[in-house]
Amino acid sequence: MRTTHLVTFVSLTALLAVVGLGFVAMPAPLAAAGSGQFTAFLDTDLDGLDDALEARFGTDPTLADTDGDGFSDLEEKFLGIDPLKADIGTMPGQMPPGLELEIYAVGDQLIMQVFGLFQNRVDSLQFYFAGTTIKTQVLSFRDMAPFFVGVESVNHSFPGRNLRVARFAIPRSHFDLQGSSALAVSAVADGQSSLGDSCMMITIDNTLSEVRPDVVASSTMNGQSSNSMAGGLFPVDPEEGPGPEGSANEDQVCVQVMQEVANMGGGRVAYRVSDAYCDPLPSAVCFSGCTASVETIVIGIDIVGLLGG
Repeated sequence: MRTTHLVTFVSLTALLAVVGLGFVAMPAPLAAAGSGQFTAFLDTDLDGLDDALEARFGTDPTLADTDGDGFSDLEEKFLGIDPLKADIGTMPGQMPPGLELEIYAVGDQLIMQVFGLFQNRVDSLQFYFAGTTIKTQVLSFRDMAPFFVGVESVNHSFPGRNLRVARFAIPRSHFDLQGSSALAVSAVADGQSSLGDSCMMITIDNTLSEVRPDVVASSTMNGQSSNSMAGGLFPVDPEEGPGPEGSANEDQVCVQVMQEVANMGGGRVAYRVSDAYCDPLPSAVCFSGCTASVETIVIGIDIVGLLGG
């Protein structure tokens, strides 16, 4: 079906043995050419989310729990609740295993982070990459080893679970060269749960941005057919904001309503932007090219289909 060189590691423990790193061994932050305010892998509040990533989410990089509701910003990501809105509730007795893929850019590097929540072990870690002109590539850890930075245990309150993050630094040029591209990751937790997560990227106004489908907009999907999806565009580099005067609107997000137009095989899916508009959202930026992105093709990876779901 796909040609690739696959090497399956027994667990993240074995993976680390191969590269000679401990679970909490982290190198010094990488120097990122062209970066200003943010440094790769810097986590001021030690909540597991790097400062640059928190800037992309709009959370406070100096507070582990931005909204003060007792759940850390990273825990709220796994719980599926808003880290900017205080929630009343208690920690679940037992969280299901989970996998989260997060990205941001500093300078010429795209930082990819894979967060794994599990009880004992994670097996069969695989990565996927697809682009406008690139069919889905399936990559093993051996393929990704040149970009591997380290693995770190993350403090959390989930009973009976381990939470770790594996970090990679990839040349940003791999993604800038594609009009649209997608990343995904899959693994098997505790020998039984198939997990996966993915992200989509597109270049608007010469700015590489992530399409985040979890954006709540006032008129999302209004009048669109049932196979539509909507996402908001966020610059992957938090340094890339409004740009020149008049080029973007702060505290607004570019919402793109997309319709699936083709299943391109190998897990690659093409979406057509059927509508695009600016919508209020704190900490976001809406580009002047937002409405002009209508009819643009966005590439995604059907990670659920790849996992057999």
